[in-house]
Amino acid sequence: CRGFAGQVLFFARGIQEPVKVDGDVTIYLFDDQGTPEEQGKPLQIFNFDSGSFQAFLTETNLGVAYQLFVPYTRSGNHRASCSIRTKLEPSGSSPVFSRMATVILPGLQSRQEPTQITQRRPTRSHEVGTNSSGIELASHETVASANSRFADTPSMETVVQPSLSELQQKDLKNRLEKAAEVAVDNNVVITNRRVSAAQLSRERRRHHPPEESDSHRIGAEPSVSSRHPLLDE
Repeated sequence: CRGFAGQVLFFARGIQEPVKVDGDVTIYLFDDQGTPEEQGKPLQIFNFDSGSFQAFLTETNLGVAYQLFVPYTRSGNHRASCSIRTKLEPSGSSPVFSRMATVILPGLQSRQEPTQITQRRPTRSHEVGTNSSGIELASHETVASANSRFADTPSMETVVQPSLSELQQKDLKNRLEKAAEVAVDNNVVITNRRVSAAQLSRERRRHHPPEESDSHRIGAEPSVSSRHPLLDE
């Protein structure tokens, strides 16, 4: 069984040391599990009459105290933040309440469900609005869950998206087509220029063949015989 063990000390006005009490004692236990309505109600209430409460009386280095163990009755091994408050009803006097004491019950996991974030969407009539400048506006708002005790201020984000009219779209399309035609014409002109240069080079070589070098002309000249033609007869 999980729970909290501790000492409860009572002090009387004008007395510095803790004192013994005579009266009924009630202990209230709260935790942070469940809805806000459930957290506002005690998880468990422990009632002790004057006689039974004296069974917990003990002596400490500070003086008399009441040694108690408060069980945590919720099942599971989760981590919980608990609050404990004590009420004393003395005989023939008004009840006295202690301050709220907060203690942490360690555990492996939390039973409390994570906070859910919901998104509020605009209605059809307010879903999208377009102004005269052609700018389309859309917005969404994030709202914190109702389970949160202290909800943050909802954040507003505005998303702006450009929108072109039908006339602007046609004008843009025509400009793109003209740009593509100009690019194609430039490519054709460059190709034609290259072909014309090649043809001109071939025509020049055809009508003006290159002259032979000196070595070719010397080799082409007829050789002179050392013998006289009449000597060959």
